[in-house]
Amino acid sequence: MNKYYIAYGSNMNLEHMSHRCQTAKVKGVGSILGWKLVFRKDDDEAFATIEPFENGRVPVVIWDIKPSDEEALDVYEEYPLLYRKEVIKAVLKGEELEAMVYIMNGDRALGKPSQRYYETIRQGYIDNGIDVKILDDFLFV
Repeated sequence: MNKYYIAYGSNMNLEHMSHRCQTAKVKGVGSILGWKLVFRKDDDEAFATIEPFENGRVPVVIWDIKPSDEEALDVYEEYPLLYRKEVIKAVLKGEELEAMVYIMNGDRALGKPSQRYYETIRQGYIDNGIDVKILDDFLFV
């Protein structure tokens, strides 16, 4: 059975997802309301996560995934140790839908992503026609 998955970080990158989740298909570009994108540390690196934020908005790519894609994502996201799964609402073409999302566990320090990781996310914004200024605004707050 397929389900929807919300990507807000490196999994917005179409090339990376084509290798990681070979049967995943983009349903569309949408947003999650009441959230903000932040980068939190895991050891020496900082990775994307989302946190509740009143009046916040994060652009996302919504994927239609199969169980094999979810298994690959679980490995990539280090589920359940680094990230947990939640079901939240996203807005796509004016309609709300519920989808699974990975959110980082614990109260970790804020950090700056590596240039390579940032470029992977940036390319995902470009791939999906999302203004990269939005990403930079999250990063340089």
